[in-house]
Amino acid sequence: ALKISAFYREMRDMLTVKQMVAAFPRAYLTYVNQDFGTSKGFQIEFDLRRTGGSRINANYTLQFAEGSGSNAASGANLAASGQPNLRVTQPLDYDQRHSFVLNYDYRFGKDKDYKGPQLKRKSGNPIQLLEDVGFNLQFLVGSGTPYTRWDIAVARGSNQRSNIVGSINGNSKPWTFRANLRIDKNVQLTWGKKDSDEKKHANLNIYLQVLNLFNNRNVLGVYNFTGDADDDGYLQSAQAQSTIQSLNSPQGFVDQYTINMQNPDNFGRPRVIRIGLQLDF
Repeated sequence: ALKISAFYREMRDMLTVKQMVAAFPRAYLTYVNQDFGTSKGFQIEFDLRRTGGSRINANYTLQFAEGSGSNAASGANLAASGQPNLRVTQPLDYDQRHSFVLNYDYRFGKDKDYKGPQLKRKSGNPIQLLEDVGFNLQFLVGSGTPYTRWDIAVARGSNQRSNIVGSINGNSKPWTFRANLRIDKNVQLTWGKKDSDEKKHANLNIYLQVLNLFNNRNVLGVYNFTGDADDDGYLQSAQAQSTIQSLNSPQGFVDQYTINMQNPDNFGRPRVIRIGLQLDF
């Protein structure tokens, strides 16, 4: 089955920071319900019903998310500067233009519906080696979310400000790719008196789950000057050279600053392996 749909969402009265200029005894900053935004696009979904043990589901989404602020703090710098509280639309922080999801699921089945390797024996039915075993493979591909480019490198932890290059959220982070795998087996459990209507049934699912199967290094955050996830450009900048050379241990500062730049939040989760049990009764 092929399904095509369009969507349009409108957001109003979201929190933002505003300066109250006529307040007594002096101006102050406060939160107001003033930001707005829209999210629009279309989605294409393909679903192949289970055939011969296989089921395939594919999804593509094209999205445009724009608004006057991505969160309550988006307008804080503008309000604190004393400038007018301009309400202009720009790409929101979560504006992901392209998103692809592909799911492939396979079930070996059991009894007459079994579709897998068997072990023959001299008497009786063959042993179904993969009875009630299945696996699910998921691929997720997405374009990078936007970020704002700066014109100078700013040292981490400093109060120095930088000018914007281009427009707010006018640049994009790299594309991301993840693959997830889950292998599981269902075990039917029965207990109670034999040949009794009071016998109870339950299903035990034993699974192995691998997130980020290929251990891809996905970039989720970057430094505004370089657009790089592990280098903010400060150590190589002209304004940093005189500061570094005036220190007692320039090399020690460089080493410690380099370590400090390795922010784990800038990267997606590495490969994770889980083994678990799920009991349904």
